Amino acid sequence: MPKHTRPTIVLLTLASLVFIGTAEATSTLAADEIPLLGKAQRDGRCANREAYSLALHGGTARFPNTYETGVAFIKKLLAEAGPALREGATSVDIVHRAIRAMEDSGVFNAGRGARANQAGVVEMDASIMDGRRMNAGAVASVKRVKNPISGAKLVMERSPEVLRVGPDAEDYVGYRGGAIVDPSYFRLSGLTFNDIPLPKDILMAPPNAETSQAAATYSGIWGGVLNGAIPILLIVETVTDQGARVVFGNGFDPGSNILEGAAGRYEARFDLGALVFDVDNPAKAQMRARRTEDGLDVVFNLANGFRLTTTLQKFEELPNADRHGTVGAVALDRCGNLAAGTSTGGFGSKKPGRVGDSPIIGAGTYADNGTAAISSTGHGEYFMIHVIVHDISARMKYGQQSLKDAAYDSIHRGLTRAGGRGGVIAVDKNGTVTFAFNTPGMVRGFVTHQEAPSVGVYKMQPR
Repeated sequence: MPKHTRPTIVLLTLASLVFIGTAEATSTLAADEIPLLGKAQRDGRCANREAYSLALHGGTARFPNTYETGVAFIKKLLAEAGPALREGATSVDIVHRAIRAMEDSGVFNAGRGARANQAGVVEMDASIMDGRRMNAGAVASVKRVKNPISGAKLVMERSPEVLRVGPDAEDYVGYRGGAIVDPSYFRLSGLTFNDIPLPKDILMAPPNAETSQAAATYSGIWGGVLNGAIPILLIVETVTDQGARVVFGNGFDPGSNILEGAAGRYEARFDLGALVFDVDNPAKAQMRARRTEDGLDVVFNLANGFRLTTTLQKFEELPNADRHGTVGAVALDRCGNLAAGTSTGGFGSKKPGRVGDSPIIGAGTYADNGTAAISSTGHGEYFMIHVIVHDISARMKYGQQSLKDAAYDSIHRGLTRAGGRGGVIAVDKNGTVTFAFNTPGMVRGFVTHQEAPSVGVYKMQPR
C-alpha cells in the first residue's frame, strides 16, 4: 500500500526481549506469549500454510575467534522464535523482536553493544521492510534511540517517509512512544579500549575438569567503565578453585589526572566467593569481583577509604578486535509473508556522520513477497553502490534465478569483483534459506518448519 494512503497503525506496547550479555542467556521472549505473538496469532490469520523460516546473522567472522557468546544467544533466540512462527507470529513481528533482542543483548555491534565512532560517540542505523505491503522504514545516525530497529518500525508504520536521520529521527521516535535513553546507556559496549596497554602475551586457558562450575564462570574477558569514564578490562587467563591469573588494565580519564592507561598481571584469590587482588591503577585499591546474572560486579576499595563499583560484561574476544557485528533477520511466516531487518553501530573506525548500507532499502535490507527477504553485513559502501540485496531480488524476478544462484552471483560475481567484502542471509517465498558471503566466515543461524535450529560460525565454502 502506498505510504500516502496507508492508514495509521497503532504500535502495541510490548515487553522487551532481554539478554544478560553472557553465554548463559535468560529467556529471550516475554513471559506473556500473547503480547509477543501479536494480534495475528490470536486471530489465527498466519496459520494457513505449513512453511515458515527464520534466519539471523551476527555479522562477518574471523578465525580462530569462536564468537561463543553470540552463537549461544542466536541459538537461544531461534529456539524460542521458531515455535512462535509455528504458532502464527507474523514475519514482521518476529524480525522486529529478534533484532530488538540482539540490540538489547550488548553482544553485537547494534543497539546497546554498538561500537563508538572515531569521535567516541555511538551512532546507529537500522531498517525493516514488510514484503507483503512493500513498505519500509529506517533510521540513521541516531544516538539516543534505545532500539533503532523499533524506531525503524515506527517510521514504517506511522510516517509517510521511509528514512529519518539524526536528532529529528530521535524526536520522531520519542514523540511516538519509542524508548529514548541517555547516550551513557551505550557507553559500556560502545567504549573503545585502545588506550589500555595490554601485554602482548595474553594466553587464555579454559578451566580444567577439576575446576568447579562456580569458579569456571569467571574465566574470560570482561570489560566496562569505572567511575563513569574510565574504560577497564579484566582478563581471567586461568582459573582454579583457589584463585586465578588475571590481567587488569584501565584507560585514561580525560576529565581527571589519570592521563594514560595502565595494565598489569596479577595473582588473584577467592575470598568469600569473590575474586580478590590488589591493584595500583587507576588508584591503589583492592579489587573484588563477584559473578552475578548481570555479569561481573566489581568493587574497588580505595586506599583513601572511598569505594567505587561497576558491573563488567563478558566479551567473546578482546573488544578491540576488528569485527563488524551488524545484526539482521529475515523471515517467512505461515501467511506466506516475508520480512527483513538490519541494525548496526557501523564500523568501529567510522567517521562521525557516516551512514552505511544497513538503513538503505535495497542495499542493506529488502523484502518482496514475490521473491525473497534479504539482510546484509559487510562493507556498506559497496552494498550501496551495487544495491546488492535488491540485485538478488531482481535476479530472481527478471532472470528467473533461484535464490541460491542469485545470492551467489550477486556476492561472488558482483560484490567480490567490485572489491567489496560481506555477505547476506536470505529466505525466499517458499521458505528456502540461503547464506552467501565472501568474508572468512559469518555468524549465523536458522530454523524452518522442517529443520531444527542450526547455529554456528561458518567458513566460506566453494560453490
